[in-house]
Amino acid sequence: MAATDEFKSAAKRLEADSRIKLRRFAYGVYGIVTRDYDYAHTPRWSALVNREAWQLPDRAALESRVGTLCAGDAFDLGRAVILLRAAVALGYFSDDESWLRVSLVLRAIQTQCLGWEDYLRIYLRGRRRWLELLEDGSQDTPEMRQFLSNVTSIRKAVWRTTPFRLPLE
Repeated sequence: MAATDEFKSAAKRLEADSRIKLRRFAYGVYGIVTRDYDYAHTPRWSALVNREAWQLPDRAALESRVGTLCAGDAFDLGRAVILLRAAVALGYFSDDESWLRVSLVLRAIQTQCLGWEDYLRIYLRGRRRWLELLEDGSQDTPEMRQFLSNVTSIRKAVWRTTPFRLPLE
């Protein structure tokens, strides 16, 4: 399967998953990074990103990284959600295991943040720090501008129709 086919398939799967409240809320969290797919459904892409960036050789390494991230702010919690979904594509978790763990992290995000815009403020500040960019946006790279474009898309679609205080049972 070519990479573009993988992303098309993942986008269709996301559309179906978004009908489930918990998964739609999760999309509001990770969609600012992925835009229109869930890492769980992009095994080739997730494996590539894992090799180049995450460097998580096994489930224990993933668990350790997620544990560290879950002790942080909403930026780190958002990153934990992405890794927990990627864990499916990497073969470390089943889809059900991932969603169970994701639901706990989403509740922590709801506890830390006042709403979607507050989540974005914290995530944006954390992302710029992580990328060693000035927080005022004056040094934003093309990657960061793509992220901001994703935010615009998610804000118009998911955030508009998904309350931040959505019960996540």
